[in-house]
Amino acid sequence: MSKFKVALVARDNFPYPTWLQQDLDALSHIDFLLQDCDTPEEIIERAHDADVIWVMGGPQILKQTDLGRLNRCGAIIRAGSGTDNIPVAEATRHGIIVVNTPHALIDQVSDQAIGLLFAVTRQIAFRDRQMRQGIWDQKAALTPCKVTGATLGLVAFGHIAKMLAKKLSGFDIKVLVYDPYIPAEEIRKQGAEPVSLEELLTRSDIVSLHCPINDQTFHLIGEKQLRMMKPTSVLINTAWGPVVDEKALEKALKE
Repeated sequence: MSKFKVALVARDNFPYPTWLQQDLDALSHIDFLLQDCDTPEEIIERAHDADVIWVMGGPQILKQTDLGRLNRCGAIIRAGSGTDNIPVAEATRHGIIVVNTPHALIDQVSDQAIGLLFAVTRQIAFRDRQMRQGIWDQKAALTPCKVTGATLGLVAFGHIAKMLAKKLSGFDIKVLVYDPYIPAEEIRKQGAEPVSLEELLTRSDIVSLHCPINDQTFHLIGEKQLRMMKPTSVLINTAWGPVVDEKALEKALKE
């Protein structure tokens, strides 16, 4: 009887955790394959008989792979949040379960959102560029938006958004949340106010996006939504690029 086979086929340049190899080697009934595949053909060649296919990060290679040729595959694991790079519908048709690890990057992404927020509100990158050019102009770097006492609007209220609100709680901020999938009472229990997207955009000094990318959220923030925002507000996107209509954003910035 053949061993249960797990194949890590794409890592998106993530370092491989060395302890994992040791743990899997200790399980005599598991055959573990580590093979970075650059093409769908390589995946079929190397992992056609794998029971579990594993990818780390956001490589798109499985979207180009004929999952029907993965003869024994019962599950695809995506290490990271979201499953946008996995053909979930096709996998389901072939009886393959798709799972992810939504808790994996909570701290890192919420920290990144805070870093971007302060980079904008304190004009850190702008002032750095000016000083490197020998320019010292305090007035040019002033911004009317500040974090302390601001109203923060969170679009989606998953693990990362909740952590962001927790980390910013010391700045005496008011938190608004738009998330049609979470009961209003649950949002209130977290110390936030549930609102519509329109109300969130019009009231918020800071809008931070945390929704997945799907048919409902593609270009969720377009020209109409950008016009609802305050001229002085800050938009932070640590979710997915296509949540924002970039052409509409470019237009809004120019105007």
